[in-house]
Amino acid sequence: MMPKKILVGIDLGTTTLKAVFLDASLSKIVTTQVEEIFPAQAENPEYIEYDPMDWWNGTINLLKRGFENGVNLDEIAGICFSGWTVMSLLVDADGMPVTRAVHYNDMRHLSTIQELEELIGKECVRKNGNYMGIYNGFGKQYWWKKKQPEVFAKAHHVMTEASWMVYMFTGVWSWNRSEAGFYAPYNAKTREWDDELLQKAGFPTSLYPKLYDSWEIVGRVTEKAASLTGLPVGIPVVAGADDASPVALTTGVINTGQCFISVGSAGNIAANTNGPISHPTILTYPHCIPELTMAITVMSSTGLSNKWMRDNLCQAESAVASITGEDSYSYMNKAASTVKPGAGGVIFLPYLDGDYTPNNDPNARGCFVGMGTSTTKADLLRATLEGVAFSILDNINLIRELGGNLDEIVLAGGIAKSKIWLQIIADVTGCMVSLPEETEGTAFGGALIAGFGTGIFESIEAAVKQTVKISRGVCLPDPKNHELYKELFGIYKGLYPALKQTYTRLGKLREKPNAK
Repeated sequence: MMPKKILVGIDLGTTTLKAVFLDASLSKIVTTQVEEIFPAQAENPEYIEYDPMDWWNGTINLLKRGFENGVNLDEIAGICFSGWTVMSLLVDADGMPVTRAVHYNDMRHLSTIQELEELIGKECVRKNGNYMGIYNGFGKQYWWKKKQPEVFAKAHHVMTEASWMVYMFTGVWSWNRSEAGFYAPYNAKTREWDDELLQKAGFPTSLYPKLYDSWEIVGRVTEKAASLTGLPVGIPVVAGADDASPVALTTGVINTGQCFISVGSAGNIAANTNGPISHPTILTYPHCIPELTMAITVMSSTGLSNKWMRDNLCQAESAVASITGEDSYSYMNKAASTVKPGAGGVIFLPYLDGDYTPNNDPNARGCFVGMGTSTTKADLLRATLEGVAFSILDNINLIRELGGNLDEIVLAGGIAKSKIWLQIIADVTGCMVSLPEETEGTAFGGALIAGFGTGIFESIEAAVKQTVKISRGVCLPDPKNHELYKELFGIYKGLYPALKQTYTRLGKLREKPNAK
């Protein structure tokens, strides 16, 4: 019999699906596979929806390519799924989707959130720790109940992407507690669903499956799943996690009070705490590490801002990249590096899909301030990188106010591949930037969770010690640039208050039928 040593972490992201295949015996990633994913075409342009079958089919493709790149099927010891968590997905008794998955930046539920706030808002803060804000996933589920009751009536369970994929692989209904914490009915004290909150909101308690800790084995790959995926029958599948807490493992941030920054399409400043921290623009929930709680800020358009620039203003760079085989972002970075700090006096507000932390405003939108006839595309590219860095500093300051220790930035995510962006973050924040040697983030963390759950690693601490290495001081702040950015950050902080009423008026305008 082949030794079971391969751990699989699969992260279901908003722009990519990613699978990491980790050889625990060598503490080495065998291969990482990525599949691009796109939102489905929605009936309303303000809606952001995903087809769950794209997760399923994409995961099958990831596994197939893993097998083609040296992964021995018989050596797989365990699987862990993670995902973007704040969503709404209703499924029938067979696990088939009744609705598409509603994305966290889809704000249709704002029309019913005040009603839900009046029903259970205060109790939610007391029992769950989170406010009934725009990123409380329960609000998205409540929208279906109020606005499309005939669809809601078909639901056998409500799911997240990770819990749905666990069901598809094992046939077992479950939720992991890390994702459950984002939803109002989760009681942080009992660590179970709160029947009283569900009843007050008019939800059947049967909609919410049994809860498991992230590392607990929920079930094993069924014959049906094996026939569709190519996996052997019987591989353990753990409960899974959100997309932020597993990054704590891959950044070595596993003790109380430590923090890290995770930046993908969206971004988080994340802190390990001993219990829930209640704040209107911070999300708090059970960690994937035993006995810890995670508190995160939410920046909705970090990497997404640069992607928007690529897709809308950098077609030439993308065209050249398709010929040379280089990444189009490398050409964008080269252009941005020709511009001095300060981007020619242009400041970018990275609120393309609203802003949660710290402004809690779904109507906020991105904008460039300070453009003139001499402004170049390179100026805008650098301003985009700087604007995201200003947003990161804004979030860091809030975490510091709440007691988080952030003198060193341990950073994970796609942004880590951009040297100029890392240097800008160091210069803006005044912090040393350190990087994990493995930059795969959430999916890598998922593999470590699977290893702990299946007994390959005796503890989370052992898993991190064996597999994670951090390169300290990759970028150090330039004192001169830091002084300039202090002044620019002061201007940045004044822009949102000056534009708040404008954002509100434009938000109302977008709601009108002729503005769609």
